[in-house]
Amino acid sequence: MIAHNDYLYSFGGFTGESPKNLTSFGTIDRFDLRPESNAWTTLELKLSKPRSQHSVVQFEDRVYILGGWDSAVLGSGSPTAHEDAFHRNIEVFDLKTETFLDSDLELPSTGRRAFASLVWNNKIILAGGFGEKRGAFLKSVIQLDPATKTWSELPALPKKLIFPMIVSFWGNLYLVGGSGRESIETSYVLTPTSKEWMPTSIQTGDLVERTITQINDKEWLLFGGRFADDSLSPKIDIIKSTR
Repeated sequence: MIAHNDYLYSFGGFTGESPKNLTSFGTIDRFDLRPESNAWTTLELKLSKPRSQHSVVQFEDRVYILGGWDSAVLGSGSPTAHEDAFHRNIEVFDLKTETFLDSDLELPSTGRRAFASLVWNNKIILAGGFGEKRGAFLKSVIQLDPATKTWSELPALPKKLIFPMIVSFWGNLYLVGGSGRESIETSYVLTPTSKEWMPTSIQTGDLVERTITQINDKEWLLFGGRFADDSLSPKIDIIKSTR
């Protein structure tokens, strides 16, 4: 979800009645926040392909739509269907004109879904997720420089994770959760000059797929998520920095 001026924008996603019956779609929906409207509109413009478990990042007045896959391709019967379902192309949406810009950008080395993304130091960061190979959990962290359209690598995550939760506070990156074959119960920090993610004193607990929101410059709000047995949690935690 992207907020810009009086609107919220949503790009693609899943639809379905159950986790085993989900279909990717490519519509772009816009919510008008103004009190006199307060309504959703589906734009005539669509993504080039249905896309879900992807990520959207706003950089200046542009939205970068990265990664993800088209779940319908999985049923094609092709022996390479799993790899073919992934999207490597990156679409760029202009918020001023509500049009797509010409883009030849692609993810390097492998497509990915269920990953983290954010802007840090004027770069677009992608971390973790599922890779194209079936069962491939990723720990790699890469960054795109929108100005030069070039990719580079950052230190890998301490563990292979899907749905990693990474936020930028005080000039650093913080890993505060994720799901994988190994649990994440301690947060980690990466500074602009460090060569690896270092553990912090902040404990994140045994929940995964949580949502994080910054309350102020010293507190984060963690809420929701699920346990290892897939049951959902209404738990809300406040994480306080000692800085």
